[in-house]
Amino acid sequence: MNMPDLKTLKILEKRKNYLIEKVKNNIERNNNKNLHFLNEIRALEKAMNFIKWIINNASNDIVQGIIERYKCEEKHDEEETIDEEIEKEKGIFKGILHEKFTNKRKLEITITEYDGVNYIFLEQIVLKQDMIRWKKTAKIRMSLHKMERILKRVHEITSPSCIKTAKM
Repeated sequence: MNMPDLKTLKILEKRKNYLIEKVKNNIERNNNKNLHFLNEIRALEKAMNFIKWIINNASNDIVQGIIERYKCEEKHDEEETIDEEIEKEKGIFKGILHEKFTNKRKLEITITEYDGVNYIFLEQIVLKQDMIRWKKTAKIRMSLHKMERILKRVHEITSPSCIKTAKM
């Protein structure tokens, strides 16, 4: 993956100008949509400022080290992703769900079918310290039948009748 350059800045600037025009045209209508556009404009401005800073300080040794580390991590992450995709492709892919816990932590749920048995992959995804990229940290694979049994047991334990008998 190449580092962003002046072409990237031009594309982001065009997107920003497009969004500004959308906000101007819809100034009296649909405030929620305009708020979304304004947030995206702010994010684009921050990204553009960061890219300009990287370009202006590219000769700095510290920035060069960070860029090299970024490139190495990207290659490593791509290799992990390819392995995971191959593993998931063994069965018939049925869908992906994302469950957000906090701004920095979410759960990716992938449902597949292999040899007539439905499987579920639960993968915890955590925002890295650089606050830009996500990293998969934990991974669980089980059949949906096993997941149902676990949920039934949890429901039995947490049901009010079981709690009362446990207290007596």
